[in-house]
Amino acid sequence: MQHYRAYAAALGRGDYGAAEREAVAALAAGEGSNDQRIGVLATNLARLRAFMLGDLAGAEAPAARSLEAGGGNAAEARALLALTHLATEGMDASGTLERALAAAAADPQADRQFLFNVASSWGDWALQRDRASDALKAYDVALEHARSLGAEGAIEQATALTGRGTAYAYTDADPEAAKDFFAAITLLGPQISESEGAQPPPIEGAYYAAMAWWVTMRTVLGPGRLHRHGLEFEEDT
Repeated sequence: MQHYRAYAAALGRGDYGAAEREAVAALAAGEGSNDQRIGVLATNLARLRAFMLGDLAGAEAPAARSLEAGGGNAAEARALLALTHLATEGMDASGTLERALAAAAADPQADRQFLFNVASSWGDWALQRDRASDALKAYDVALEHARSLGAEGAIEQATALTGRGTAYAYTDADPEAAKDFFAAITLLGPQISESEGAQPPPIEGAYYAAMAWWVTMRTVLGPGRLHRHGLEFEEDT
């Protein structure tokens, strides 16, 4: 329990390096004592590495251990393991991942935040490797789950829209890209205070990432084309 509490505390303050060390120690201690929560401890480490550290290769072993140990949602565990296989199998693993995500999403009680994280990580991975078509597919799934979170999922929706917009931009589908960046800005704009630093960093980060791309698209397309697509803010008119 000592290592688990230290892991939770480090995670809460955003110290992911310390959280990883404590999650590793917690899992090792659990294995040594035949702890019944092995599945949960392995899941904690796998999710931390996959979602917070972007280490899909490092997440594979604990994800496999989580599925083996059981005690949680098996469909979600399979989706997480399928995500980690991108690191070893490349885009050949995307079909399995897509099917695993669909299977997990079929459960009415599925953790939509988790499914968003898996799909978004898939999109990020594909985008970093110039696989824009795969990224578009992944961000479509991420956006679907983000929207199911309702108003509390505004950051997730904006993140998925910005990711998808970036993938569109990489395929020279500039109007579609502009629409997604515009939607992300419109979604988060009301939450951004005029006072710098008044909003939590995740909101500001998501907002300004979309805004940076929007400025680029405005330069590429020009105000006239944006206007024809109904994409303009008051200061643009």
